[in-house]
Amino acid sequence: MIRRTLPQRRAAQTFDMRFWNQSFSVTIGFYPDGTPGEVFIDGGKTGQDIQSTARDAAVVLSLALKHGTAIETIRHAVTRNGSGSAASILGAVADALRRPPMSISPISPTDEVSNAEQNARRNLLLQSRRHERCSQRAHRARFCGPRA
Repeated sequence: MIRRTLPQRRAAQTFDMRFWNQSFSVTIGFYPDGTPGEVFIDGGKTGQDIQSTARDAAVVLSLALKHGTAIETIRHAVTRNGSGSAASILGAVADALRRPPMSISPISPTDEVSNAEQNARRNLLLQSRRHERCSQRAHRARFCGPRA
């Protein structure tokens, strides 16, 4: 399947989760139709193995989503513990993606939403993503190449 490109400006949702007794901040970027298209995972201190593992898991998950792989397919493919819970951070995030977005709904150009509500949504999105801009820039520079 051909890679599906995300728009430059897109809705995103950031939430915190605990896995491996570590706190992780996960940001999900959405396509205009509301389906997840990219994932950023930030956890631990820079340079730690767990940080590298989490970021690499986010890259792999993002590539799979951009190429049209269904969340259920990813969830079925990842390693599970005897209890059925995810054995890796990738599996834990895939499980979280299965649930509907918590509070932010993607903004669609066809939505009949007042300008004030659109501005409030955009401000909320910008505030939730502000803390991770540096890691996103590093991700783009490392994996996505120069912008077209």
